This record gives sequence, C-alpha cells and structure tokens, in this order.
Amino acid sequence: MDLRFLGLGSAYNPIYKNSNAVLPIDDCLLMFDCGESTFETLYSRGFLEKYNSFIVAITHFHSDHVGSLGSFISYCHCQLHKTVYLLYPNEDIRKFLLFTGVPESMYTHLTPASPMPCEKLHLTAVEVQHDPLIHCFGYLVHIDDHRFFFGGDSAAIPADILQLLLDSRIDTIYQDVTYEHSWESTCHGTLEGLCNQVPESFREKVICMHLGSDICGKIDTAGFRVAQTI
Repeated sequence: MDLRFLGLGSAYNPIYKNSNAVLPIDDCLLMFDCGESTFETLYSRGFLEKYNSFIVAITHFHSDHVGSLGSFISYCHCQLHKTVYLLYPNEDIRKFLLFTGVPESMYTHLTPASPMPCEKLHLTAVEVQHDPLIHCFGYLVHIDDHRFFFGGDSAAIPADILQLLLDSRIDTIYQDVTYEHSWESTCHGTLEGLCNQVPESFREKVICMHLGSDICGKIDTAGFRVAQTI
C-alpha cells in the first residue's frame, strides 16, 4: 500500500511540483498536505469529482505544504458541497485559515484524538525536526494491516520511528531527502544522512521525497526507493 505523490519537489524545486501525497480509502481521499500546486493538480486530474470526502493531514505551514489549502477547502465546500476533514494537532490551523478567509464552517477540524470519519484509518502525529520557528509534524498511519510513517519535512527520521521499522512494526517510511550532502542543510533530510541512519538491509522500506534536484539515480544506488508520482 504505497502512497502516490502529486509531485516530488522541494519548495525551491517547483518544476517537480509539491511533495504532497494521496491515498484512496473507499470513497474518501486521504491527503498529506496541500501545497501551492496541489489544488490545481487535483482539479485537473479529476480527483475532486471522484471522491465524496477528503481527509487532509497537514504537516506544517510552509507554503509548499499549505499554499492552496484555502482554495481547495473553499472550492470543495462552495462548489462541490463535499466535506473536507482537516487533521492538525492543535488550533493553529484554524487561525491560519481564518487569515485566508476560510471560516470553520467550511471544514471539520480533527485532531489525532478525534474519531476518524473512516473507521479503518488511524493517525498519530509525531513532532519532527525541521523549522525551529514553527511546529512540524509527521504522521504514523495505520490502515487495516498496513502501517507507515509520513515524515513531511524533517532533517532525519525520528529515532523511535526508525526503531519501529527495525522491529518490523511498520512497513514503510516516507522521508524528506532534499539534498545529497549533510553539509547542505540542518533542517532538511539528506541522502548522506539517511545512509548513515538506515542499515542497508532496511533501505528498500524507506521511500524518498521532497527532492531539491534530480538525485533519483543516487537514491536508487544507495538502496532506497523514490516516491512514485501519479
């Protein structure tokens, strides 16, 4: 059960589009983030008509992760009359959307403690290391017998999440690999850092996303996988 990505790019790599992912669950679409290019991609490819409701898990408030969120919610509510469930661990998301002209009446705010509208879906927010000025989260996801971790933007895989992978308690990790070398960034993941963190025998279970340049060949050579786009 692999996620499908609407793009693979970092914020400074717009040609690749935003590294936002989707997963169909019956007549609902689970989404991870809604960056600048996401609403247009969903609209042009018919996703908005295909599903009856949407669950959007937000990792943080950088524009490549929430840049078209307001337009997406407003369109679903006003034009399609479909429900958007918005998952974020605290009330900051309501304040953010209110500044964009999107009131609470247009969506349903969920926290990880809230009952999910889809009974088979369970999500747990995990704080990750990214931008010290804002809260940044990844999500541990459990659907039926499948478990994976979507890391959002993060400098490294959290130690407890990596241990779950090593103990075979989760199937897959989706990890930010914006740069090749560790000296290039302290707030984004790097291929060098990932190689130092993940044993070779587990690398095929780590899927790389949020690429700042075309390092797909080097990711494959190192034994990791590159996220698949739709």
